[in-house]
Amino acid sequence: MPEPMLWVLNRGRTRLHWFDTGRRRDHLLEGELAVFWRKGHVLADIRNERSTSGFAVFFPQDRIECWLRDEAPNTVRVMAEMAPHQFRIDPFAVTCVRTIAAEIDLGCPSGASFAESISIALVTYLSSKWGALGAEKVSTIQPLTIRRVRDFIDANLSQDLSVVELAAEVGLSAKQLCRKFKFTVGVPVHQYVLSRRIERAKELLAHMDVTEVAMATGFASPSHLSTSFKKVTGATPTSFKGRRFGLPGLSRSSSADERPEGEMVGALEIGR
Repeated sequence: MPEPMLWVLNRGRTRLHWFDTGRRRDHLLEGELAVFWRKGHVLADIRNERSTSGFAVFFPQDRIECWLRDEAPNTVRVMAEMAPHQFRIDPFAVTCVRTIAAEIDLGCPSGASFAESISIALVTYLSSKWGALGAEKVSTIQPLTIRRVRDFIDANLSQDLSVVELAAEVGLSAKQLCRKFKFTVGVPVHQYVLSRRIERAKELLAHMDVTEVAMATGFASPSHLSTSFKKVTGATPTSFKGRRFGLPGLSRSSSADERPEGEMVGALEIGR
């Protein structure tokens, strides 16, 4: 296989067969189990029972280098040296993979910052908790740097904001920005971006319809705006618009776009 792989059993049970230095091995997986595979260990066969599903997550070196910059060589080395076939019940790893899979299945409506944040968290977690990289001390970001990040976000809310792009704006790696921003501000980057989108949407609803507001605030669709808006405020954009401004909301044709969408997929590749 081209890169290290994390295989996560989502539900059910399955038997894995693989070759390790020419010797055939097998293992029965049950429950929410995560398995790490190292380059050079050949997965021969996966035999699932009925109602079984799982996810294969690859870690391309070029994406790790993009996210971690100067820290990338150590992380790549640690992941390459991690003991293969670590069978672990690991709720955090499973949750990360499920979250990314669900996001992909919905068409990535939350944007690049969300997927990158979860991906970076997973890579950092595996290299420190499963590997030998060790925990790092996190420091705060200088007030001027935080202001620059916030100003850049506010000026580009209509765009699909990337953590890599935000980090480059202030001379940090994506990993450094994710960790330092949360430590300093108290919320992850992607949650802060979402909160700013919602606040901007509240303002724009005074003179725009929901479809226009979704486009102006960087939401993938009116339905994604509606779902996110209701989670944060407890009301749909249409009802908020009517109560706050006493104005009509969506037309019949556009309100159909507010319907929620469905669930998840099988295999994915982080960062691509």
